[in-house]
Amino acid sequence: MRPFVLVGSSSPYRESRYGLILERHGFDVCVVPGGVECIEVLRKRVPNVMLLECSLLWGGAVGVLEIRAEDPVMSRIPVVLLSNDGVSADAYHLARFRIAGFFGRIPSGYELVSVIKSALQSIEQAVVADSAQDEAAFN
Repeated sequence: MRPFVLVGSSSPYRESRYGLILERHGFDVCVVPGGVECIEVLRKRVPNVMLLECSLLWGGAVGVLEIRAEDPVMSRIPVVLLSNDGVSADAYHLARFRIAGFFGRIPSGYELVSVIKSALQSIEQAVVADSAQDEAAFN
């Protein structure tokens, strides 16, 4: 099964750019224009990775991150933030929201795919570590 990436972007140009790049690299992609739509998708299908613009409309990236942080399943989803409007990574309390990556500019296709793959690997490693802890607890 192809990894599912939820992309939140309020720019039609960047929406299609991110979607095309990720689809070409074997990802199943859902692109939405606002925070409310991100939350709707999250409630229907849990993505493997989320790619959010900081300036996301209708609820914003912080609103989506707050909803994500409240749910134990959603809180494990790696998030990559994109800021092309000067918003600092510090504003997003990266440790609190467990952000897997941050771009202060529009990334190249290679950078985008690399950070998404890295986020996927980090979640796979966490699952393996959790499994080992569960196994040790039962032995």
